[in-house]
Order: sequence, then structure tokens, then C-alpha cells
Amino acid sequence: VYNNTYGHMVARHIYDKLLNHQLDVLPYPWKGNTAILMPTGSGKTEVAFWAMLYYKEENKKAVFLAPTLALVKQQYNRFLLFCDEKMKGNIELLTGETDVNKRNYEGGYIFTTPQTLYNDISNGKLNVNDISIVIFDEMHNTRKSEKGKGHAYYKLALLLNGKVKILGLTASISEKKLRNELRYIMGINNIK
Repeated sequence: VYNNTYGHMVARHIYDKLLNHQLDVLPYPWKGNTAILMPTGSGKTEVAFWAMLYYKEENKKAVFLAPTLALVKQQYNRFLLFCDEKMKGNIELLTGETDVNKRNYEGGYIFTTPQTLYNDISNGKLNVNDISIVIFDEMHNTRKSEKGKGHAYYKLALLLNGKVKILGLTASISEKKLRNELRYIMGINNIK
């Protein structure tokens, strides 16, 4: 069910291009935090773009996280391919390369690294209550290290779990122990 918001119009455009195997993992209707486990190149990212557009609430942010600057930029540029000029003005690429004074989180769709988002939430630049959905690309990075410290994904997942919708994407998760750990950390109750 689509409403008349601009984000939903773009989501419908993406939906019309999805293949059957992508439609099978579409997180609709939302049944809780979801992990999508599919091979590399199978179209997880397009499903995530649809979810960002569909589940973004009015006056809130949809955030796409990737663990490296290069991957954040790549996914940001892919997302732009689905958007017209009107939509592009509402999309931001905010990373550690962005001057901290210019990271204002004014757009509705944010592409960033986990460390940047974690720092900006911790420093009060962005309130968790202003976020409706967060995509964790390469979600297998969301785990505690051997020394008890975690990747920024780990810290963010603990901070966001129960407060926002979480959609995790990975092609690299087969170990049952890791799946169980991520279910707990990220509040994942739906694996596709």
C-alpha cells in the first residue's frame, strides 16, 4: 500500500524493477528488525533502497550505513540513479571527510559511515528520535571484538535497537553463533 508521498512514488518505481527473488525478501509488511542474507550481486541493495523510501516517516531520517568510505560513496551514487532532481536535494552524503560543522542532517535520506553517525549522535548533532529506519550494509561487522570493543556498527546497534527500524544486509554470514549474536545485538527477529 503506497501513499502519495514523494518517497513512496520513488519506492513504487524501484518495486516495479525488482526481480522475484528480491520481492521474496522484501520486508513488507514490517514484522520487526530484519536481516537479508543473499549472495553478492543478488540485489540486496535495491531492496534496502525500497525499504528506506517506503518506511521513512515524515520529518524523520532514513539512514544507509556502510563500513567504509568507498562503499558509502558507491551506495550513495547508486541511490541517486533512482532519484530525480527534486529528490536529490533531500539526500546527503555525510562522512568523516565532511566538515563536522557542515554535518547538519538536513536531508531526509542520509548515507554515512557507522563511526560518523555514532559520533554525531553521541555529540548531539542528531537525535535517535529523528530516525525512522537504518540500513546496516555488511551487517556482519556488527559484533564485539575479541578484546571486548566493538566496531562502530556494534555500538550503533546497541544504541538504536528498539528505537528505530533496522534492516541488515550481508552475503557473509553463515556461522550460527554469529547469527545468534547479531539477532541479540540488533534485535533481529526476521531473517530472509
